[in-house]
Amino acid sequence: MGHRQINWGKSVVESLAKDLQKEFPGVQGYSARNIWYMRVFYITYRENIKLQPMVAEISWTKNVIIMQRYKDDIQREFYIKVTKK
Repeated sequence: MGHRQINWGKSVVESLAKDLQKEFPGVQGYSARNIWYMRVFYITYRENIKLQPMVAEISWTKNVIIMQRYKDDIQREFYIKVTKK
């Protein structure tokens, strides 16, 4: 069952990416990969009131890199602060 859910999620995200790209021609950032990153971003920061305002102050690309490399909130906070400077 878990494998089916992954495949279903993958196809939904791919379809969503295509629909968004069609709806907003010329706007970049709606790849399937980026939509998965958006999901991880939301899950990572949805309840973290300390980091929420901080992540808004750095670029999307830098946020993705920090999310991928550092799984600990203390590390993330440090690198977000360093990136801002």
